[in-house]
Amino acid sequence: MAEPIKSQGKKEPTLHQIKVEVAGRVYPVLIQPSEEKDILEIVNEINEKIKFFQQKYLKSDIQDCIAMAYLAFAAQVAQEKKHYTLENEAELTKKLEELNQKVKNINQIIN
Repeated sequence: MAEPIKSQGKKEPTLHQIKVEVAGRVYPVLIQPSEEKDILEIVNEINEKIKFFQQKYLKSDIQDCIAMAYLAFAAQVAQEKKHYTLENEAELTKKLEELNQKVKNINQIIN
């Protein structure tokens, strides 16, 4: 399934070309061998989401279903990004408070 492609850099890993099918069309994709499983899972998720919209909106053409699937994934990414940012912000605030307390403790010891 995967065909090796020689990379031009010395340290770059060899890329493989795989063919994936999205919404009935086949696309060649260059990937690192370690990415193949993840890419195939993503392709499966995309096709499942498109199929969901095709069944939900029977009169929509495939392009509409692809667009709706794209929007659904984009909304999911935005939500995860927002959640991740809020988690990081809370974690960073906690660490800053801990560092401030350590600085105060050091100042008390010095003075």
